[in-house]
Amino acid sequence: MQAKLVARSFCAAMCAITLAAPALSQQATLTVDAEYQGATFAAGSSVTFHFSGAVSRGVLKLDFIQNGLKFKAGTTIELAEDGRVLAGELAEQVPMPGREKLILMPRPVKFYPRGEIQQAVLASGSRDANITVPLPMRTDFSIDGRFTQLVQDGVPTSLSYVFAGRTTAATSINVVEFDLSSGQYRVVRGAVGTPQIIGRLVTQRNSAVPSVVIPIIVPTNSTFMLSTKRPLYAAGPDEWDSWFFDGRFQINGYDFGMRPTLWMREGRLAAVRIAQALTIEGVAYASASVILLNDLGRIVR
Repeated sequence: MQAKLVARSFCAAMCAITLAAPALSQQATLTVDAEYQGATFAAGSSVTFHFSGAVSRGVLKLDFIQNGLKFKAGTTIELAEDGRVLAGELAEQVPMPGREKLILMPRPVKFYPRGEIQQAVLASGSRDANITVPLPMRTDFSIDGRFTQLVQDGVPTSLSYVFAGRTTAATSINVVEFDLSSGQYRVVRGAVGTPQIIGRLVTQRNSAVPSVVIPIIVPTNSTFMLSTKRPLYAAGPDEWDSWFFDGRFQINGYDFGMRPTLWMREGRLAAVRIAQALTIEGVAYASASVILLNDLGRIVR
């Protein structure tokens, strides 16, 4: 026997479900297989309802197809009040509808209320603009279909790869933004997979004494967040690049200890946020202190 779920009260009357106490509960247990807008739910499984009576959540007995996407039997599916899928698990690998270069893997997928994909796992080789996905990645999308965040999907942490022009560590959460003027993405948050030069420190600016330029190199697994607002000065917030240095940072005769945060502006080291209490040149600094540097790389006191 199979019944059709059309509304909570109707199903209760037809004995398709047994409502849990109290009678107005939004969750019920099916006594027979039941169908709702093309999706079949198994007898003995729980179904959750919207207050309107429309099904909001249940476990599929059979594969279910909507808008060209097949959702896997035996997995949970979430529905909007109009029957659109909000979340589920794909049954097969398939191109994203209308985006043939993006390949959806048989993994969980989420949707915005109007049906746009909000999150999915993209297969290796999927491409949009200047980003080619190097390996399976859980990808968040903006409502207009652009990547916003990409996270590796179950790969070894020792692996590193090139992502949008930057070598990125395997454990990285890559936050990207799309630049409309250039039509390309840039990585704005992630972790480096190989040591990288992120800026410089010029220790002298005097015509009589040659300038000494010290490259600032961050080690593997250092994380970064580019162009964020940092209120370092009384003048108010400004844009700074923030680098979490994964190791001991020593430069220009200073030892800033382990795992500080480097704040860069236009490629120049402007401030260091230390992660432990330190004494530098006889001055004690508490953990989390922000130490400003002048144009010669000396501490501003």
